[in-house]
Amino acid sequence: MADKTILHKIIQLQERVIAEMKPLEEKDVLPTKLVHAKEKAVDWANAVDKKEGNDKSYREWPPKQFAHELKANINLFGNHEGTQLIREYEQAVAKMPYDADHEHV
Repeated sequence: MADKTILHKIIQLQERVIAEMKPLEEKDVLPTKLVHAKEKAVDWANAVDKKEGNDKSYREWPPKQFAHELKANINLFGNHEGTQLIREYEQAVAKMPYDADHEHV
């Protein structure tokens, strides 16, 4: 079973990253792949918070994909705080157990 502390740290970081993304979304400068990855990561976080372990969106892939897309587009964030936050998120996601796809909540 994945450590709930790790999952909730990921969700907290993800919320901060999404807040950093908001001005970029308003300027419509984010790639579609990043926006879609964000939406899936939000669905994933909602599934974790609901503790619905059999929910298909409760898997490790959405936050990993979001971290991948963030890293690929890190230059869009342009400031030290934003890029540091993305790195923190990426590191937290990397600590997520591989078997999170088979979570039993």
